[in-house]
Amino acid sequence: MSIYGLPGSRMYWNSTTRVDCVADTMTMHRWEAIKRNIHFEDNTQLIPRGQSGHDQLHKVRPLLTSLLESFQAIPMDERLCVDEQIVPFKGRSGLKQYNPRKPKRWGYKIYVLQTTGLSTTRYWG
Repeated sequence: MSIYGLPGSRMYWNSTTRVDCVADTMTMHRWEAIKRNIHFEDNTQLIPRGQSGHDQLHKVRPLLTSLLESFQAIPMDERLCVDEQIVPFKGRSGLKQYNPRKPKRWGYKIYVLQTTGLSTTRYWG
């Protein structure tokens, strides 16, 4: 939904800032219910912080694994470029990093493998 750059998700259904392709697909209440309840992993399997085997990305690990498998299925070109990017994030997270050389200084660092005309994320770190 960030493609349109609206500051709040409710604005997609607002009468003055309505985005038809979003508002016609589902109701605002349905969207909020999905956001509130989406889970990719069983929370009972969570290994507590500080114990061996703890994974900070436990809740989204299946989604990340699926994405990485899909990205690796894309054929590679002969000319490749590796770049690091910051996904802006202002909230609280142990994974958030600071890089003063980037326009958006705080966020999640990801590495992007770019081929001619196609940019795909190969490593999420």
